[in-house]
Amino acid sequence: MDIQEALKSRRSIRSYTKEQVSDEQLGKILESANSSPVAGAKYEMMHITVIRSPEALAKIEGLFSFYGAQTLIIISGKKDFDRDALCVNAGCMLENMQLSAHGLGIGSVIIWAVNKILPGHPEVITIPEGFTPLAGLAVGHESVMCGRTSGSLREVLEQGIIILAVRWENIPDVMREVQDWHGKILIDATNQLTYSDDGSPVRVELDVTGSEYVAGLATNARVVKAFGSMFSQYMDGITEDGRRVLFYAGDDTDAKREVYPLFCDMGFFPVDLGSLAEGGRLLQVGGALSGKHFVKRSDDLCL
Repeated sequence: MDIQEALKSRRSIRSYTKEQVSDEQLGKILESANSSPVAGAKYEMMHITVIRSPEALAKIEGLFSFYGAQTLIIISGKKDFDRDALCVNAGCMLENMQLSAHGLGIGSVIIWAVNKILPGHPEVITIPEGFTPLAGLAVGHESVMCGRTSGSLREVLEQGIIILAVRWENIPDVMREVQDWHGKILIDATNQLTYSDDGSPVRVELDVTGSEYVAGLATNARVVKAFGSMFSQYMDGITEDGRRVLFYAGDDTDAKREVYPLFCDMGFFPVDLGSLAEGGRLLQVGGALSGKHFVKRSDDLCL
């Protein structure tokens, strides 16, 4: 795969099958990390831990989500080295590994919760003394292929609940490919943002909410607005302090009743904000809850 093509087509994957990546694939991914630039070429300041055993993964899954991936790669840095440099090093290593995985047809997603949570739980993983976890990378086989070919779209449409997570300007193209959603639940995770030539975000102004716009294009879909108001690093469900609150909205009561247990299973504490017009306005870009994150600190986590 051409490097420019890889840079443009790589994306974060947040749903994995139970199939493990092969030893050969994992070896190539790790090799790419060792080819990364690090500050002062001091590679001894960095350490990589690979977690693949079901028992070890189960322990970590109780702390934060890594989306069902069967391999979790932890990057650690030496505590007595400049932390800013360590974080830059980790970023370079993550980028190399993600591009390498993408070139091999393997999905990946950065797990920033490693930096916040794992240092407080040294019993979960074994890393060399004097090192601290900086970041993680989940790698594996994507559970639902979401490419633009008719075959992969057909696979998506076989699901009863579908998440729409595309760039705003691509929404009409997706909707043109599906003439009738036949009552399927469509979770709208989009944001009404486009980007200028210099890369800065530009809000799209509408007479209705963004999710009402999506619902108007998605014939016979039952649209639920969720996830779009959250920064990706907070889409972790269960945290060290409790469950992340997930606000959602929709006009179809039955659809919201169906997605509620799904959101609970993902580790979130779901809160229904009402209709797409009212709740959707709170969640969309510029809304009162856009970019706001809360944690439910109670043992009574999902009713």
